[in-house]
Amino acid sequence: VSELFARMYGNPDKLDQPTADAPVWQSAAHDALDNLQEFADLRAAVTGDPDCAALAAADLDQAVEALRARLQLNLKPYLPRMTAAHRDAIAGPIPTTDDEAGLKHFSAVMKLEPFQRGMKELAPTVWITALRQVQNPHRAGLDIVSLDENFGALKVSPFFDASDADLEAYLARHDLPNEWDYFDPAKADEKRECGLHAAWGKRAFSA
Repeated sequence: VSELFARMYGNPDKLDQPTADAPVWQSAAHDALDNLQEFADLRAAVTGDPDCAALAAADLDQAVEALRARLQLNLKPYLPRMTAAHRDAIAGPIPTTDDEAGLKHFSAVMKLEPFQRGMKELAPTVWITALRQVQNPHRAGLDIVSLDENFGALKVSPFFDASDADLEAYLARHDLPNEWDYFDPAKADEKRECGLHAAWGKRAFSA
């Protein structure tokens, strides 16, 4: 996620100053915060220890606010319409990769719907993503610039060709944090897609 923050500003030597292309970068900021806030809620549902879950969410919120203040970001979060606790109460535990249909429905409700809501309201023409070709086979078949059919925006992935080492070096060079404890329940596996960048996600939006 910190990859998104790392490139929200055109001049890497002036990360604390917004560029003239603020609307474009704000759409990327929305993308990042949506994932951060959603992750904080969903990780609490995955973790068995409520104290540990609360601490993890608090740490994440503090990281978000620190970056917001430091980079002077204009962020607007979009959260799921139901809390993680409510979803678990009515639907049970988060599905595993053994239940593909259940996992896709979980992603549609808890991740895709709020993201679609934000994209409709903000209506960005350019969507800056953290996609990289080394992340999974599906992403390896994408490109640095493409038209996203799910949201009707031009999708730009500046770090598409970057390796893990490249990103670590970039973050270190610009004194940016990384979230090493990240887990996305909507993917459940690093080689799966949550639906944001896959064709099935568009069908889930209209379901």
